[in-house]
Amino acid sequence: MWEHEKKLIDFLMNNENYSHQVSDIQIIQTHISIISIAKPFVYKFKKGVLFDFLDYSTLEKRKEYCEKEMFLNKKLCNNIYLDMVTVYDGEKLNFTGGTIFEYGIKMVYMPPENNLLFYLNDYLISDKLELIKKHLADYYRKSKKFYEIDNDKLYFSRILHNLLECKDYMFKEHSSELFEMIKIFIDQYYDKNKSYFDARASNGYIADCHGDLRVDHIYVFENQICIYDCIEFNEDFRKIDIIEDISFLSMELDSLNYFSASHDFESKIINAFKDKYAQVLLPYYKCFKSMIRAKVNMLLLSQITDDIKKSEVKNNILKYLRLSLYYIVTLNKPVLFVFMGKVGSGKSTLSNLFAQITGIEIVSSDQIRKQGVLEKGGNQDESVDKNNYYTDQKKNAIYNQIEKNATMKLQNHQSLVIDATYSKKEHRDAIINLCEEKTGNIVFIEVELDLKIRKNRLQKRESEPGQYSDARLEHMEMLDNIYENTTSLEIQNFLIKFNQENSVYSLIRNILSFQLEKQVKTIAHSSIS
Repeated sequence: MWEHEKKLIDFLMNNENYSHQVSDIQIIQTHISIISIAKPFVYKFKKGVLFDFLDYSTLEKRKEYCEKEMFLNKKLCNNIYLDMVTVYDGEKLNFTGGTIFEYGIKMVYMPPENNLLFYLNDYLISDKLELIKKHLADYYRKSKKFYEIDNDKLYFSRILHNLLECKDYMFKEHSSELFEMIKIFIDQYYDKNKSYFDARASNGYIADCHGDLRVDHIYVFENQICIYDCIEFNEDFRKIDIIEDISFLSMELDSLNYFSASHDFESKIINAFKDKYAQVLLPYYKCFKSMIRAKVNMLLLSQITDDIKKSEVKNNILKYLRLSLYYIVTLNKPVLFVFMGKVGSGKSTLSNLFAQITGIEIVSSDQIRKQGVLEKGGNQDESVDKNNYYTDQKKNAIYNQIEKNATMKLQNHQSLVIDATYSKKEHRDAIINLCEEKTGNIVFIEVELDLKIRKNRLQKRESEPGQYSDARLEHMEMLDNIYENTTSLEIQNFLIKFNQENSVYSLIRNILSFQLEKQVKTIAHSSIS
């Protein structure tokens, strides 16, 4: 089949083969398609691939799915799909006659400046999302509904099956713990929220949806919306929860770091359908969709040979796997993860590792303090009186800066990892109040470690240059004495105590359990209200 595809690509690359004037041709390949951009038209062909979810293995099947794609996509993008095209094999490939070589679809070229991505930094983005919401809401209301479904298949086994397909790659390139963590989330989240999933069909939320609602597939023309590339190859991929459908776009906006636009879009859809429990389902669906994007990139990786492109695809896989973990620890809410603890406990090591594998930005009190020294013309390697670093005035300035960073993140509906001792209750209360004011969530992780190990670590710092932390063994007693107990955090249910010698994935499991418990209480409270 590779020779067949290569011959087709060579044909499409020649501008003399088109019936219209073509000045420039761009070929794009996905794991299932070959696309020729030959302005003012686009020609799309299906690769002869066979997966467990898709069968394009014969010419007849590719023709059938081209016809289905034409029909289905006119519901959300009526004027873009023009006609079927046939490539023939005579003396050479052509569009006019001979033995049928391949079927494809002819579409109108849509300029990139009309793609949704172009508007994401625009002050009118909320207006554009409102148009998209209205377009989709009308589509969903008219779509066929499914009131009797196999709940376990739709909500659990299908998702678990997709994860298992990623297992080999995750074990080889990352870790078994990453795989196990996502599996634990799928198991626990579905189990705890099964009643909400089970009610979706009877409440009319399972519909014939788009199935691949991505940023790349949405175009804005003045006050008209075109959403194309609906899934045609597998009806089960479209027969899903409306909230699952929109979660794909929401997840993609998050992956592009447009968390605020993602939140805005979710709110608009949820309000349009008055969907009381959509927020409960979104973390599960978005974790699943990010995993699907990782899987698609894994499939694409097996088809490319160029080292640069391979590196790009691997980076995409890592990005989406991190995003899966992001939803596991945040449950799709902006969260401040405050890593606190006594000097030498290993909170900086743990917080940095946590930030790295979840993709959450980190701010550190040590970095803020050192940046302050450098901005004043100092050198972080100079011998200075480090006791001055721990005056109340300097500490207050550092915690004020942390709160400024946290405010910016929460306003953009983003999470943040904070690495700071938080020895004083007044500083803990201040960040809690900020979080409540900005409607975010907060989790304090108090990192603990045996006193003897802490002393050994502080002694080693004396001979290790380049350390961000300036705390040394000589400061330990003084800093321990001013470290106030965390009883009030425990009472308020904000605190996780964690031994730094355990794995970071063990911490993520603890955070998941902690977040799920709080979610159950929040839902129960809102139901009573």
